[in-house]
Amino acid sequence: MTWLNNLDRFRTKPENQPAITEDFICKNCRNLFKGHYCPVCGQAVKDMDRPFGVLFINFLGDIFAFDTRYLRTMNAILFKPGYLSQEFFEGKRERFAPPMRMYIIASFFLFLLLQVYTNRIITYALDAPFTSQNPDHSRQASGALADSPGSDPVARLEASNYILPGFNLSMNEFIEKRDLRENLDDISTRLEARLVSEPNPRNRAKLREQVKLIKSPEEAVARIMKYMSWAFFLLLPLFAIILKLFYQRKKFYYIRHFIFSIHLHTFMFTVFSVLMCLLLVFPKVPPYISYPVLLTIPIYFILALKRFYNQGTAISILKMSGISIIYNIIFWFAVGWVFLRALTLV
Repeated sequence: MTWLNNLDRFRTKPENQPAITEDFICKNCRNLFKGHYCPVCGQAVKDMDRPFGVLFINFLGDIFAFDTRYLRTMNAILFKPGYLSQEFFEGKRERFAPPMRMYIIASFFLFLLLQVYTNRIITYALDAPFTSQNPDHSRQASGALADSPGSDPVARLEASNYILPGFNLSMNEFIEKRDLRENLDDISTRLEARLVSEPNPRNRAKLREQVKLIKSPEEAVARIMKYMSWAFFLLLPLFAIILKLFYQRKKFYYIRHFIFSIHLHTFMFTVFSVLMCLLLVFPKVPPYISYPVLLTIPIYFILALKRFYNQGTAISILKMSGISIIYNIIFWFAVGWVFLRALTLV
């Protein structure tokens, strides 16, 4: 990390500059002041009309210069459940990074890794040939469905033979195609045919969007990631409401539950980011590694509740279970809405 430390030699830091004693007129708001920054609009005194190399070095320094507050905050989030939320409301905030900033950083890295991972899977799935090119394969699959007990064989066979009844795309056609990309091209062609005869302008717009997403699955994934990031952001206050319902006797203001929610989600996003890194590096992460990583989330949740709300282990476990059930119901509803909305199905 020596090259990052060397950036400090080139960056223009106000604390390393001599104090400004004369009055300065802000070029942005015309306010008269002393110092390096305008107290009204916040604009810096330093001149931006300088060589590009100097400005670029300053930019890199601002991006990569994580101060000790970030490292201290990350250490507390990872290894001290509930401690950071507790310190926040005891007035010890200055030595830690703001909660929302930590959440945004964790969210950014998680969804970046998810984007890379899902694009890799899509690329592989689109270009990988189907394992079975045997025309009898679909008939065997249909026969297996027809022989299942408790159903009408004819009805089951007819239902199973068409995977997209509205487009007359049968299971036989789907399996006999060379790969998934060829099937998607076939579906987009059928959608375009429907688009020509669709009189409703709203339905036409929806069909155009669906054709666009089917032709570019990567764009569909990017849209899903975008909606998911916003969904998680909206789940933060909802999770805080659930916490408030479970801890009504504590008489805490809503903001206490909200800050706790931010810190907990930051930890969860960090754990998922670690798991995504493992999936990107190794073809298959063994269960004896992935399961313990995921198990840290409920354990951390229990310990954080116990410390922040000052209750026993047993009651914390019970409340964690109830909160998790309600939150997961809302979460999966949100995930379903995200997929439907991203794929313009609603």
